[in-house]
Amino acid sequence: MKIVLLLALVIVMITSISAFFAYNKIQSIATDIHQPIEREYSVKRTKKVELEEKDPISILLMGVDERPEEGDKGRADTLIVVTVNPVSNDVKMMSIPRDTYVNIPGYGLDKINHSYAFGDVELAIQTVEGFLDIPIDYFLKVNMESFIQLIDETGGITVQNGTSFTSNGIFFGQGEITLRNGNEALSYIQMRYEDPRGDFGRQERQRIVVAAAVRKVAETRNPGELLNIVSVLSDSVKTNLSIEEVTELYNYYRKSANQIEMSSLDGGQGQYINEIYYYVVPENSINEKSDILRSHLNTE
Repeated sequence: MKIVLLLALVIVMITSISAFFAYNKIQSIATDIHQPIEREYSVKRTKKVELEEKDPISILLMGVDERPEEGDKGRADTLIVVTVNPVSNDVKMMSIPRDTYVNIPGYGLDKINHSYAFGDVELAIQTVEGFLDIPIDYFLKVNMESFIQLIDETGGITVQNGTSFTSNGIFFGQGEITLRNGNEALSYIQMRYEDPRGDFGRQERQRIVVAAAVRKVAETRNPGELLNIVSVLSDSVKTNLSIEEVTELYNYYRKSANQIEMSSLDGGQGQYINEIYYYVVPENSINEKSDILRSHLNTE
């Protein structure tokens, strides 16, 4: 439940830090976070995307609460599909509820967040691709451990809060509010039981915070501040983006972060199957979301 906000850091990699890759420390960090996957490009594509040609791309953001020192691989409890189109100059972000009932290749029907536990990043990507019938070009995986430090390094973020509530003893008023540090941001995201929309309300706050953090970091021009942000994340972020690809994203895609459309995979309902709770989404709702994402990726 505690995973999401440092996903904003992930967008840092997309929008800002490559401008300062001349620094040896940044280059070292970029090497540390790079985690290539076996395939050259998605099975849903006929060729690899060309960033210099401004091809629309997709990124799977994964928030993973794992504890390697305890032998706990964890689950991808936060899954957000991001599509970026530098021609239309916008971004679409769609959350997939962690209990969504899907077919996991090689394992059968189960909760989508189990895909990471069963087969790491590559199986999570395969599962999302098969479920939504879209290519996933890149992934960004973030561990919760850097969450607090990331928001502290950004100096806080401002968000629009739809309804007032109290979480972990902190009151959040309605309207524009400032989340001054990581603890406040985490408390803001975690509230679920008082929200009439339940987990969907929590997902919406996740997306709001991620978008606000993206904008905040994208506006950062101080190399020292960016270096601090990236240093915090070096142990907790993995991506198959290379240094060169991040540089191209910065050059050709960063302006798209100014227009972000957020949504969630809704239209389903909770069901108990063999005494286990799942979120079951009708096929027509899945197809509707798939059509939107494929259109944005120009893969129709």
